[in-house]
This record gives sequence, structure tokens and C-alpha cells, in this order.
Amino acid sequence: MPFSTASRRAGLVALAIVALHFASFDLWGQPIVTDVRYFLYYAWQVSEGAVPHLDFFENKPQLSVFLGAGLYRLGALTGMDPLIAIRAGQLGLAALAAGLGFVVFRRLGGVASGFVGLAATLSFGLLGALPAVGVLPKLAMIVLGTASALLVHDRRWLWAGLAGGLAFFDWQMGGAAWLAAAVAAGVAEGWRSRALLRVCCGGALAVAPFAIYYAARGALAAAFDQVIVATFFRGASALGAKTIGERFMRIAELVREGCPEHAWLFYLSAAGVPVAVWWLTVGRRREGGDDRVRLLLPLCVFHGVLLAMSALETQGYGDLFALLHVAAFGLGLAGWTLIEWVRRRAGTAAPWAPGVVAALALVLARPGPLRPALELESAAIRPGATLADQREVARAAAERIGDASFGLFDSSELLFLMRRENALPSAYWNRATRAHFRSPSDATPTDTVMRLLEAADPAFFVAPRRVADRERVLRGSSPLALRSDSGRYAVELRIR
Repeated sequence: MPFSTASRRAGLVALAIVALHFASFDLWGQPIVTDVRYFLYYAWQVSEGAVPHLDFFENKPQLSVFLGAGLYRLGALTGMDPLIAIRAGQLGLAALAAGLGFVVFRRLGGVASGFVGLAATLSFGLLGALPAVGVLPKLAMIVLGTASALLVHDRRWLWAGLAGGLAFFDWQMGGAAWLAAAVAAGVAEGWRSRALLRVCCGGALAVAPFAIYYAARGALAAAFDQVIVATFFRGASALGAKTIGERFMRIAELVREGCPEHAWLFYLSAAGVPVAVWWLTVGRRREGGDDRVRLLLPLCVFHGVLLAMSALETQGYGDLFALLHVAAFGLGLAGWTLIEWVRRRAGTAAPWAPGVVAALALVLARPGPLRPALELESAAIRPGATLADQREVARAAAERIGDASFGLFDSSELLFLMRRENALPSAYWNRATRAHFRSPSDATPTDTVMRLLEAADPAFFVAPRRVADRERVLRGSSPLALRSDSGRYAVELRIR
């Protein structure tokens, strides 16, 4: 659609704000923490020719890993540190997610609404801090889910189905993006329309390359077993592990940690729920907003599924990352509605009033270097630890281990930093790995750990932190503590 000169200028201003914001995150010093460390290791492995699910266990789909492997190879080919190349690429993807949010709200309510939607995304520093660590699942899902909704708005049904289908391969819940496109096609064009058929064809096109790739490498059954079966068992066990109250308390705890000084904006985003309902029902009739609804409906379905999933299970920063994108969408809806109200009240007497609201929203967001400081907490490192601390310990571990075999269930950042293949089949230990690797002869999860250790027989290993009988796992091995000079990062190797 054509844009006026003023609209193009607004787009350039938004681009400048996005660039300033995401350039403020630390690519060089931030340590490798959270689940990102697993996916950095997988990306390196895939860049070396490993096949996901066959050569290593992982219960998430692997789109982010393939993207990370491409960035790794790009960095290696250009002489750039592959980790920095991955981090820069991931921040670029995060910037694209924010930019698409601006486009969504500009289409819904004009330039001022676009800036409010942008401010909502930039309010949460975690949405840049996590991509700055490395390969981050769920980020591409957000981009693809938003892009799918914009394609629905343009009635590009095949491409909307393709984008929505690809979102599944970044995280299982990303399939909600395809579902959203299908629902929008059915509502807008009819449930027996060509539009719905094209969305289905787009979804099939998204599945095809992954199915062909895994089938050609003999990994299709393993991929299904890990991505579908193991995830189902993990989800089923997680549902019974906590009460609803405990789940919401965990969300509140993560919000306090991950949204310094902006937790109140997270709770304010709940206003987006009734706003969405109003626009899809009463607002649609009053405003004649079928065009808006064609954009709003798929976004509401997509974010609604993510919100429901977050209520069922939010364990760490990765889950909070997806939930904060839902919160940003809710804030954008509330801000858009406020601007519509201001525009009506001010009328032609104060045409600048919506712009004032957008400017205030950006001030509250505090983008770029104005954002609140955020340090990702981790049980593995002390506050203030840096990437240099981790590199130092990784070098010491590499020197000590030499050519001996090395396996770990924790501290998997070492595998990436040392460029060492894990002797064990999984780089972490949780419900999914327990469900996947458990044998009928294993009476307890510790039995499974011991069996995997005995089968791999590594000379050095790092024991899982979360296992019931850890002393039994450590029995028969001696400790070798490696610590950075600063004392902020340490790993306990075990010598068998």
C-alpha cells in the first residue's frame, strides 16, 4: 500500500529508534546463560554437519538452530567471531520483531499508534537481552507469527500459511500462528473458500523441507519422538508438578527479575484483553472495522494461545520472553485504544494530541541506553560474571581434559566455548530427557543418569544439578574445581 511522505518519515524515525535500542545491548561481554547455551552448542554442531534429534537430543523444533548454524558459518567465513555473528544476527531478528510491531499498530491506528506499539515492545529489556546471549528459540516464532498476520491483512493467504507453518518449527506453540491464519481465512472468506485452502497449502509447504531433510538423514522418527512425544510427557508431568497459584507466583517472580522498573507495565498489559474483545465485537460493528479485524483476529488468536500456554507453564527466561511479547501486544492494544479516544476528544482543535500520547509512551519505555539495567540471573555464575570469565575457565578445562572424552548434563556453555562434542546424548537434564531416555529397568531418574554415564563412559563429566540422588552420581569420581580469576564463574569437573 502507498505511504505518504510523512508516513515514510515516521518509518525512518521508528527504524532509528529500533536501531538505537538494540545496539545498546552487550554483544561482547555478556556471559552465556539460560537455555541459550544449549542452542549455541547445537548451532555449532549443525554447522559441523550434525543432524538434530539424531546426533543430539532436543525436544524443541530446530528452526532457531538452523538459523544459528548459518550465522555461525557466516561469522567463520568472514573472519568474525562466530559467537558475535550469532548475537548480532539474533539482535537483528529482535529488531525486526519490534519493527513489525510498529507496522501492525500503524495499520490499525496510524503513525501515533505505531509508535505506541513500538514503545510497548521496547519497554521490556529482556526482549533484547536474551537475543544478545545467542541462539534463542521463540524469537523467529514471534517474527513469523506477526508476519503471518500482516500477510493475512494483505490477503496473501498462501504466504500467511507458510509463515504460520514455519513458526511451529521454532517452538511447538508457534503452530498457533498457522491456526490463526486459518481462522482468519475462514472468518473473512468463508470456511470452504480458496483462502483457507491456500493457508493449508502454505502450511504444507512449511512442513515439507523439514520432513524431507529429516527423512533423508534417517532422523524423522527421532524428530517426531523428541519434538512431539517427549514434549507431551514433559508437559503432562509439568501440569501435575505445580498448582495454579504456584504457576502464577513463578510468573510474578520472573517478572520481578526480568522487568526491572517496568514490572508495572507487564501488569498493565492485562488491559489489552478486554480491549481486544471490544474491538473484535462492539468496535467492529461501530467502526465498520472489517479491515482492522482481519489483522487483529489472527494476532489475538496467536497471542491468546501463547498466553494460555504461559499460564500452564512458565519456568524460566525463555518462557518469559514469549509472555513479554504477549504483554507488549496487550500494551499496544491499550495504547491504540487510548489514542483513538484522544483523537475523538481532541478533534481538529488539537491534531497533535495523539502524537503527544505516543511521545509519552516512548518516554515511559526508556529505549536504548536509557533502559533499566538488567543482568540475567543464573545458578551457574555469580553476579558480574562476564564472557571473558567463561572463556578463561573453558581454556583451563580444555587444557586439563586434552583428548580425553568429556560429557556433561550441565554447564553446556563449555561445549560451545571448547568446541567439544558431548559424550553424553543430552546437554541438560529435565523432564523431557528423563521421559525420553528412561528405560523400563530404571526405577528412578538417577538410575537413568547412571546408565547413560556408564554407556558413554566419559573420562571427565559435569553432573546434573537437578537429580534426586546426586551423591550417587558423584560416587567413584573425584572433583576438579575450575574457577576464573575473578571468582565469578566456576565449574566442577568430575574425573572418573
